[in-house]
Amino acid sequence: MRMVRSMVVALAAAAVLGSFVAPAMAAGFDCKGRSLTAAQLTVCSDPELNQADERVARRVRDLQKRYGLGLYLGIRYWANRNQEFRDACERDRLCLVTAYRTQQRMLERLQTCLDSSIRKRSCLRVVINAEETTAQGAPAGGRPRSQ
Repeated sequence: MRMVRSMVVALAAAAVLGSFVAPAMAAGFDCKGRSLTAAQLTVCSDPELNQADERVARRVRDLQKRYGLGLYLGIRYWANRNQEFRDACERDRLCLVTAYRTQQRMLERLQTCLDSSIRKRSCLRVVINAEETTAQGAPAGGRPRSQ
């Protein structure tokens, strides 16, 4: 009985300690890499940003698996462009949160279009054009322009 109790205590302690350790891998990049940008370091050190990165990366992977090569390449291009926007945020947490929310919103719109449209080929173009039209007032990274 003591052995079982000590194993339960040890497992509980490991679970508690494990929850405080920063993740070694965000969904899109290795947090232990040598050449991380300031934005990537911020994402690695912040659990909320890390989860947002994982959600976006998982959704992108799911979309890439489900559809043809053209959409796959379009999503890759979009994802790489958004990484540049994220990296422009550097250590600005609010900017990073905004960037991830914008990405999640765009992916939701894309998924809705793909689920409801007969012409799936045009969905990515339509959603990206709508996103660019909305963001015309803000420069890369989603930072508002100072007046």
